[in-house]
Amino acid sequence: MTGACEMRIERISARPVAIPYKTPWRNRHTEESGAPMTHLRTVVIEVHTDTGSTGLGEFRGDSLDGQQARRLDDLLIGADPTNISRLVPLLEENIGASGIVAAIDFALHDIKGKAFGVPVYQLLGGKHREKVPLV
Repeated sequence: MTGACEMRIERISARPVAIPYKTPWRNRHTEESGAPMTHLRTVVIEVHTDTGSTGLGEFRGDSLDGQQARRLDDLLIGADPTNISRLVPLLEENIGASGIVAAIDFALHDIKGKAFGVPVYQLLGGKHREKVPLV
């Protein structure tokens, strides 16, 4: 499954999300700062294509700043979203390995799975187990 698609990335949007903890989260860092964490702060990235398909990804943080958003636009707008093996190294080279790049990677896989009508785990080599144990 290569990037043999006719769709193109049209825009990228980011939505900050703050999910409250039932109990404030404390550790050495929060104790030193004097402020326990009351919310999980994360950003949901949406990659939109010209065909109406949307892929979602997420990274920990408060927001995507204007400079980061412009850089993503410069690198991704007009690109084939299914050509992940070209786009992720391009992002890493220009932005560095980061949560933002991982979020875009997730969103591109989401789009590619939808485009080819397969779950993302199929794109990544197939199902290896029926259940994943949680601690």
